[in-house]
Amino acid sequence: YWAMVGVGIACFAVFVVGFVCLVFWATLWVGGLCETDPSYMKRFRFLFYRFRQDRYYWPTIIVTRNLALSLVPFIKVDDIHLKILLFDMVISAALVMQFKFWPWRSHLLNWSEVISQALMLLTTIVSAVFIPRQGELPSGKSAVNALLVFLIITGAM
Repeated sequence: YWAMVGVGIACFAVFVVGFVCLVFWATLWVGGLCETDPSYMKRFRFLFYRFRQDRYYWPTIIVTRNLALSLVPFIKVDDIHLKILLFDMVISAALVMQFKFWPWRSHLLNWSEVISQALMLLTTIVSAVFIPRQGELPSGKSAVNALLVFLIITGAM
């Protein structure tokens, strides 16, 4: 068991953290190296070509959002409503930033991103109602109410 945990931690450190660091590094140096090294944009074209030039930093936001979403299930809490709440907080923060910055080159891609994130929010909010809490009556109202308050505050921004 512990050998596999070690392999998992090593793979996470190399592949996940390594890729996140690469994306942050490439985004940080895009302004300076793009002018002096023409091969720089060829190497990192997969990060920047989909977004508007004034939103060159958006790959870091997407990678951070995806990393946060993938780490939510690893929280060692038996309260599934809390996990759903954290998932929805990450998605709603990304949705607010999507509306504010409108980063994709195409309006169709921007609307596609908005609709997919809104559907993820809707799916998790509706599913939270049907998950019974352990040791309580199966209502789930507290987590849904907390999420609705968070969404209202986020929407007000």
